[in-house]
Amino acid sequence: MNTSTETIIRAALDADKTVNVEQRNAAVAILNGCVPQKLPDFIVRSFSPMGAANRATPVAMTSSKSYLRRGEAAKYLSCCVREIDQLKHDGDLPFCRLGRRLIVFRISDLDALMQKRRISIDDDRLAS
Repeated sequence: MNTSTETIIRAALDADKTVNVEQRNAAVAILNGCVPQKLPDFIVRSFSPMGAANRATPVAMTSSKSYLRRGEAAKYLSCCVREIDQLKHDGDLPFCRLGRRLIVFRISDLDALMQKRRISIDDDRLAS
C-alpha cells in the first residue's frame, strides 16, 4: 500500500469517533500486513453479508441476527427470491411486515421449514 493511501485511511480512522484506540491500532496493524489472531468486531461486521448483497458467505455463520430480509432468506436457504415469495404466498413460510414494504423472516421459521421438508430414507428401503 502506498503512503498516501495509508495516510488517508489513518485520517479516516482518527476522524471516526466510533472507533476506539484498540480498534484503530488493529486496523493499522492490518494495513501494515500483520493479521491478528482474532479480527476486531467492527472489521468483521463491516465485511458481513448484511453489509454487502453479493457476498457468498452464509448468513448464519457470520451474523447473530434473528430476522432476515427476502434476499438474505433466499441466500440462507440457497434458493431464489421468487421461491421465498412463493413460499410466503402459499402460507408455508411465516413472515413479519414492518411498515408498508419491509418483510422479514425469522431464522427459526426458515429452519423449521427446512426440517418440515426434510426427506429421510428408511433403513428398510436401503436393505431391500
